[in-house]
Amino acid sequence: LTGRDDVVFGATVAGRPAVLPGVEDIVGLLMNTVPVRVRLDGAESVAGLLARVQREQAGLGAHHHVGLADIQRLAGLGELFDTSTVFENAPFDRDAVHAALPGLRISGIDDSAAPEGTHYPLSLAAFPGERLRLELNYRQDVFTAEQAELITQRLRLLLETFVCAPGTPIARIEVQTPGERSRLVEHYNATDLPTPPGTLPELFARQAALTPDEVAVVFEDETLTYAGLDAAATSLARRLCDLGAGPDRFVALALPRGVQAVVAILAALKSGAAYVPVDPDDPAERLAGLIAETSPFAVVTTQELARRLDLPAGTACVSPQDTGEVPPESGPWHAPVPQPRDLAYAIYTSGSTGRPKAVAIEHRALANMFHSHHRNFFAPEAAAAGRRLRVALTNALTFDASWSQLLWMVAGHELHVVSDDVRRDARAVVDYVGKHEIDLLDTTPGYARELLSAGLLDGDGHRPRVLALGGEAISDAMWEQLRASSFASVYNLYGPTECTIDAMFCQVRDTDRPALGRPAANTRVYVLDGWLRPVPPGVVGEVYIGGANLARGYW
Repeated sequence: LTGRDDVVFGATVAGRPAVLPGVEDIVGLLMNTVPVRVRLDGAESVAGLLARVQREQAGLGAHHHVGLADIQRLAGLGELFDTSTVFENAPFDRDAVHAALPGLRISGIDDSAAPEGTHYPLSLAAFPGERLRLELNYRQDVFTAEQAELITQRLRLLLETFVCAPGTPIARIEVQTPGERSRLVEHYNATDLPTPPGTLPELFARQAALTPDEVAVVFEDETLTYAGLDAAATSLARRLCDLGAGPDRFVALALPRGVQAVVAILAALKSGAAYVPVDPDDPAERLAGLIAETSPFAVVTTQELARRLDLPAGTACVSPQDTGEVPPESGPWHAPVPQPRDLAYAIYTSGSTGRPKAVAIEHRALANMFHSHHRNFFAPEAAAAGRRLRVALTNALTFDASWSQLLWMVAGHELHVVSDDVRRDARAVVDYVGKHEIDLLDTTPGYARELLSAGLLDGDGHRPRVLALGGEAISDAMWEQLRASSFASVYNLYGPTECTIDAMFCQVRDTDRPALGRPAANTRVYVLDGWLRPVPPGVVGEVYIGGANLARGYW
């Protein structure tokens, strides 16, 4: 329950060492509380642990008289433990009490329990007798009765293992009740969602057929309808196929923000190739490493940006508008159909070592995330608004979170690609939201704080309906602020790049403190300890994610 494998708790000791002459005649309460340190080894057996702890504690008997304050001072710590144990080894003798008080009798004595209290959050007392009785005392300002009862149930499980299976390795001891484990492993991961077949290009084609004349993407004064976007992407995809596009082959996209960048992303997916977004402003060494690792068969870029990339000889450069000449006799062209296991994109992150790391995402993972978002966000929010929503794309296209907004477009909503000059200025974003009546913003908590300070929800003008946050933790104070805000919905989204955008989501108003929420569709999430056991709620552990949205790998 501490989330640690090096645990310290307090133990009450008699404080009367037998080696001290005349100790039995000293008047006064010499009891002391000393720290007990237990270092856990997952491979050690229960019996081995108990024998070791007994040896270690027996060797400290001569030091039980050292005051706790002195121990804490010598350890350099203000607090060593917040849990105590007491072994009541001085049994209460009713007859002896009566004999010691001639002419008086004490009534109302309950031999089964001594009155106990504790100033520690938790204190465990053991009472010897024909049956050993354990009593857990707790502070009501720290624990509820239900929480204390649950702890006693867990303790009982441990003691049963001690008795019935003393050879069990420590790492294999079950520390949760069956009901707890079932909730964590099964109930919270009941995320199965049957998804229809089809990769993202097919999903977009279906939407384009449904709403061909609706605006799909906007950038400054330029707009494209779904039919126009589909036609432009198909033409560019045909050109990429002529250059050698195919499954698991990469095409690099090095383009300024705008409508053509969205065309190029969709075209790459339509061609059957996987795309790699490139930021031409990155350092030359990073760009060279990216190009060398992915070996793109072509780069979609402008002539000006192509000069910055230092491409290998023979790499084709294609303008977004360069669709090539189509021979009249060629007839209608049918785009290749990417398979679920084909790569959709590879996006570079900073990497834990400081060296950029590419995460490769398959079409099946991207399509699964679309269906997950459609069930949890797209459909409910559109139904609540009673219309299509206007979504602002403020993330960099080299950042996988940009797909959080791109998927809204695939679902039939109007995507506004916000220019670099605007998206980097919180005041300008607020003005853009009001002018274009943006319904949804997806950004980081830190930037959302700037937007709120810049007046995002102030005044009587247009206010966004939905705020989606990700990329960093939300503070307690901001969580409270968002819960009290006028947003119709606020979502906290969590997911490493290796898990296709978002692995978990939480509606902020569903909980009174920051939380990651529940797993996305067809995703399993566990919080495990160092021995890969699910930890109880409230205990620190590491997140482990599995399921349909995992990346193929990275390099």
